[in-house]
Amino acid sequence: MNVGGVALGESTAVLEIIRKDHERILGLFHLLLEGNLRSEKARRETFRDLRRELTRHALLEEDLLYPRLKAKRTYLARVANGHHATADRLINWLECVSMTDKRWYPKLRELRESIAHHIVIEERELPALVLSSFTRSELVILQARFKASRAA
Repeated sequence: MNVGGVALGESTAVLEIIRKDHERILGLFHLLLEGNLRSEKARRETFRDLRRELTRHALLEEDLLYPRLKAKRTYLARVANGHHATADRLINWLECVSMTDKRWYPKLRELRESIAHHIVIEERELPALVLSSFTRSELVILQARFKASRAA
């Protein structure tokens, strides 16, 4: 498999896990914004799932990836935490306002655009950064930690 032009082997499967997280997150946005979720309960549950996925994913990146990448002084390392802070702010707003409020869906679209922008940057830069920043054994440990977070 290829991510960002970098061939993935067994030791870089963590990149595939991250890519699948991104797909899952974008799929939840699609369900909320273009899906046929008729009941408010279904929309609330889907938003709760989205919030949980975004929070889990961001915490893993902030705890396991970004500290090492900051030493590289890359664009991703400089902007990633800011992207996460923007997402946190928007998620908090969305949680506090009723879905029936006319501002709710425009804010959700703003969140989706912010996350989509972050994903584009991350998937372009992350593969080469991860391969140059972590040893093979560290990548295997990262993979295990990302997988374990899915089971929790």
